[in-house]
Amino acid sequence: MWTSIATFSYDKSVAGLWLRVVELLPTNQLIKIEASGTWQCFGSGVPACGPQGYLDVNISSDQLALPKSPPGALIGKLGGSDSGRDDGSVFPIGEFCVIAALDKRVPFFVSANGAWRLGTLTYSKLKIQISSTNP
Repeated sequence: MWTSIATFSYDKSVAGLWLRVVELLPTNQLIKIEASGTWQCFGSGVPACGPQGYLDVNISSDQLALPKSPPGALIGKLGGSDSGRDDGSVFPIGEFCVIAALDKRVPFFVSANGAWRLGTLTYSKLKIQISSTNP
C-alpha cells in the first residue's frame, strides 16, 4: 500500500537548472512519482509538452541531461544542488516512475530534459505526487 509523502504543484516560470520538490526523501522505502502538467522549455516557437516530452523533436544529445530520454521529458535528480547539472543521480520520470529504496536521505529535484539551453522554464499546472511503501 502506497502512502502519500507530498503533493507538489507549480504554475510559473523558473530560471535555473532544477526545481526542488522535496527537501529530503525518506530512506528504506520504495518511492513512486506521478506527474502531470505542461511546460514551455524550448522557447515560444515550440509548443508546450508534458511529462513524456517531445517524441518527434530532435535535439543534439549533448544538449540533454539524459540523451536516451526525449527532449522536454520530466527528469529527476536525487541529491546534489539546484544549480549543478550533473551532481547527484539524474533519472527519467515521465508520467510515472518508481525508484529503489534510498540508503540516505537526499533532496529531490525536477527539470525538463534539455531545458537549461534557454535558462527559463515555464510550468503550467505542474503537479507531482510522491508516495512511498515498504520494499
